[in-house]
Amino acid sequence: MTLLSSRTRYVIDRPWRFVGQVIAGFRANQGFLLAGAVAYYTLLSIIPMFALILVLLSQFRETPALLTALDEYLVLVAPGQAKALVAQIGVFRENWKVVGVTGLALLLLRWGEGQRTRAEWWR
Repeated sequence: MTLLSSRTRYVIDRPWRFVGQVIAGFRANQGFLLAGAVAYYTLLSIIPMFALILVLLSQFRETPALLTALDEYLVLVAPGQAKALVAQIGVFRENWKVVGVTGLALLLLRWGEGQRTRAEWWR
């Protein structure tokens, strides 16, 4: 009884040929284009989602505490822009009803577009 399948044995016996086939398949399927599309749709979906999360959390926690915590983490991600981002998010918080409705609509819209795009990829 063999412990390894024929596919596993092929990869172990010919690793460079396998790597070449993977790269060729990646290029044939436009892997970079697909990766860029996933990143694009992720960013378009995650911004409204974070705005919604902040609006939701501000209903249960004090807004200054949330903005302080957000500032601490944004300094790690965008050191030069953290104060400006927190100030803009503070404006979002002041207009929480508009941001909540608009963010939910955009989130659902972008999610629906992403679902259609992913369905086309796998045809």
